[in-house]
Amino acid sequence: MKRDYLISVYFEGYAHFLTWGPSSSNSVFGGPPPVTMVGIPGTILEANKLHYVGHVSHYDIPPLASHLSEIPLFYGFTFDGCELSYELESPATVKLMDLCPARSSTDHTDPDYPAVFPRIPLRLGSKRPMTYVHFSKAYPNLSEDQPADVVMAVPPAVSVGISMWGEFADGDDVTVIFEYDFLHRTVRAYNRCT
Repeated sequence: MKRDYLISVYFEGYAHFLTWGPSSSNSVFGGPPPVTMVGIPGTILEANKLHYVGHVSHYDIPPLASHLSEIPLFYGFTFDGCELSYELESPATVKLMDLCPARSSTDHTDPDYPAVFPRIPLRLGSKRPMTYVHFSKAYPNLSEDQPADVVMAVPPAVSVGISMWGEFADGDDVTVIFEYDFLHRTVRAYNRCT
């Protein structure tokens, strides 16, 4: 399914759709991470193999400002069935709490797969009031029960020439879901597909 946005955000009864913006935009898709991801000392967790998907800024979604300035988004595209969680320790540091599987896949050997996605500035394209049930129906196999304070969805970015899943899986509508919990300052990330 072709979409005209790169990230959608559900927060406080509204769906916010972030699309391409001017170079001075606050929210972004891809690019080098402006925060440092630290792993758990003494473990095999490969935080350095995670991809920076981008971040969502309170300038584009003003109600977030009462909680935080931005939510950085990381995901393991080279990890089979990746699920991870991390804590926003400070504006400059993200602490990896859990990563399953702990190591990236050895069969993910596409030599052209980018270590960093191209940076695309984003802006708020539209904002629509809706229930979470309605929001969840736009993404395959997403629970109808809102799992966190903020839920963000990143569908395949083929419309901007980025293959996140490979030429065959991009068409399967694989979507990365990010759940942000205000109380614990944590993000949980996983994918859902058709």
